Parts: sequence; C-alpha cells; structure tokens
Amino acid sequence: MLYEGFERKIHHLLLLSKSEEQAKRLIPQLVDFSQSLVAVRGGRVCGVLFMNQGRDRCFRFDWRLGVSEFGLLGTIGRRINYWLVHEKKRRPTELNIQAITVRAELRNQGLGTLLVNEAQRYAGRHAFRELTLEVVDTNPQAKRLYERLGFTTKKTESTWPFTARAGFNAVDTMAKPVEAV
Repeated sequence: MLYEGFERKIHHLLLLSKSEEQAKRLIPQLVDFSQSLVAVRGGRVCGVLFMNQGRDRCFRFDWRLGVSEFGLLGTIGRRINYWLVHEKKRRPTELNIQAITVRAELRNQGLGTLLVNEAQRYAGRHAFRELTLEVVDTNPQAKRLYERLGFTTKKTESTWPFTARAGFNAVDTMAKPVEAV
C-alpha cells in the first residue's frame, strides 16, 4: 500500500530502486512499523500513517542493506540524495506525519481524516506540542484536507530539480499545535 501511494517518490527519491519488485521487497526492511498508525476495516488494512516522533524516524537508512542491493557507491549516492531531500531537523516536541496512504478504492471516505485525528490524539497523549507534515505542490487535495483539519503553512520550499522526476517541484511545511490530553 505504501508503494502504491508513493510509487514515484519511492523510485526517484527514497530508494532510487531499480524495479517495482525491488522496492516492494526493500520497503518492509526500511520502515519502522512501530512508528505508524493503521486504519483497519473488516480485518483489512485500509490506510496507514507513518510518523517521526521527535528525533525517531519511521524510515531507516540501512547501510548494510544498501550495499548489498546497490553496491557501495550506489548506497553513498542514495544516502546523499536522502539527506538532501528528507533529513530535516526535528524538535523533540514535534510529531511529524511523514506519509499517509489510503487504499485507492477507499479514498474520499474519511480515512485520511481519521488517521490525522488519531495522530493528533496520540501526540497529545505523548506530550508532543506540534504536529507537522509536508505536502507537495501537485497534491492540492491533500493540502485542502490538512487546512480543513487546522494545519497552516509555515513555509514553502522549492525542491526542483531534485524532485522533478518524482512529480513535484515544491513542498509546503504545515503545522498544527497539539493540546495535551
């Protein structure tokens, strides 16, 4: 499901994978699923929200796995690319929504809202003061959802040319204060 929701980003930014099969095989090895919230209906996973909690990351960079898959030089290049595009300093009081994906046939049914609201509750229970996320310029529907949920844009960054192959040219960083529970 993560692959389906972020195929271009995975191929052109996160993994620079050689094939769909390689990407789908590597994703479970690089994701810390304890850093996620899952929406389930009828025993079926319908949506997932991945989060960075303070300095803890939901997506790990594994040198050993990288070298075995891409060789040393390929791994160094991927690590530099990942650092340039994805590494942001996070405050310990910040819960960052890294990615949300909902099964295609279940979109526009409120599951994204449900996941974001649950992340807000989770953040309040765990003493985070701010909920943040990034949304790309080619996803105005997601941005409208986040605005409807109370997020405001803190800054907009041009990411071109690094992200052009992934299908976007700019990223809005959005934030929402969290109330303690």
